[in-house]
Amino acid sequence: MSIIDFNLENKGSSNKLNSISNLIFSYKIKQSPSHITLKQNESNSCMEINFLNTENLLQVTKFQTTLNEKLEIVSESLADAAMIELVLESLKFIFSFASKKGHQKISFILPEEEADHLIDFNIFVKNYTSQMTREGRRIILSLFCFPEYEDYLYKQSQSLKNKIKCELWKLQREDFHVKDYLQNNKRGETLEYCKDMMSSKDTILPLFPNKEDK
Repeated sequence: MSIIDFNLENKGSSNKLNSISNLIFSYKIKQSPSHITLKQNESNSCMEINFLNTENLLQVTKFQTTLNEKLEIVSESLADAAMIELVLESLKFIFSFASKKGHQKISFILPEEEADHLIDFNIFVKNYTSQMTREGRRIILSLFCFPEYEDYLYKQSQSLKNKIKCELWKLQREDFHVKDYLQNNKRGETLEYCKDMMSSKDTILPLFPNKEDK
């Protein structure tokens, strides 16, 4: 069963989107004029993002997650938390980048397998459509980034991070690896069982798995 759901209320007290409070994992970022790599240190997972910086908006053409499958094998709850936070931090970084460029909207134009990462985050991304392009079928989603939306995005992401952290603390009694991570792992240090990468690109961890799948 997923450790979290997306039925959130507007909660939060700060409007600084770049705050690192409530983060369960730590990150390294590499950026070029058209590409961002966001690496999650502890899980050895990463997000690859390609974008086009046009005059009126930011177009994201790649949103590819490479998740370390060893983490899912060891602890599905910890893997769920890692995936959710990785997507949240990626959205936050893209939002901040677009805002600095003066854009009011980010348009995601993605293959279906990459758009799947975002569909469950419909509290942030809007206007789901599908269309055929020269590269094949693409899913189009929008993230607004005008100043008034920053506070909303911050409050929702903080609320979600709080829920994840609370659920992980509750799970310590039944999941040794969650307990060990929360109490013993050094921040920024890759988990021992994640050091040897075992991954498949665009692996989608189930946010809402069925009980029958257990």
